[in-house]
Amino acid sequence: MSCTNLKKVAPLDGQPSPPPSLKEIQIYADGKKWWESLEWEHPNANNFLRPFADIRRDELIANFFSEELMDTRLSRRAEYDQGHAILNKLEKACLVEIWTDREVVRMHDLIRDMALTITKHNPRYMVKLGLELTKIPKIQNWTEDLDKVSLMDNSIHDFSPDTSPKCPRLSSMILSKNYLLMFIPECFFEKMRGLCSQFK
Repeated sequence: MSCTNLKKVAPLDGQPSPPPSLKEIQIYADGKKWWESLEWEHPNANNFLRPFADIRRDELIANFFSEELMDTRLSRRAEYDQGHAILNKLEKACLVEIWTDREVVRMHDLIRDMALTITKHNPRYMVKLGLELTKIPKIQNWTEDLDKVSLMDNSIHDFSPDTSPKCPRLSSMILSKNYLLMFIPECFFEKMRGLCSQFK
């Protein structure tokens, strides 16, 4: 599979869609085999990108620090160089696209869909990017096995004061580009003991 051959052939995120053709099934099967054959010095780097839409390269590298993807024994300059090396490897493997004079990073739509489908059960992600949500997802969507949540690029402005999802494994939650969101009640995080990074 090459970067130039990537195109969205069918929704892979569980949404209603026409039955896939044999060719589409083969493309997905080949893509899955290709994804699983990749070897990474930092295996969590490609996982980390899935919940994001467009993000600035320097912001993404800064977030790598929060996820402890860097060798903390290195100097700050060496850590940034390591972050750029990770992104360059992801780009070479066609997992990300670099836009706007190499300043903006995004995961190709097909790759994100495929990645979320392949790793649907472990680790568990809830990704709802750019869906014009005004409220957070209903409590039944917040399952105990969630590892990461991204509600990036929506219009969320309201967190119910009596909502406290039980997500003990949740390690990061991304709420950036919800420009109307001014306040999150503390009780919302009470049952998220594993939460180590929240991007807003």
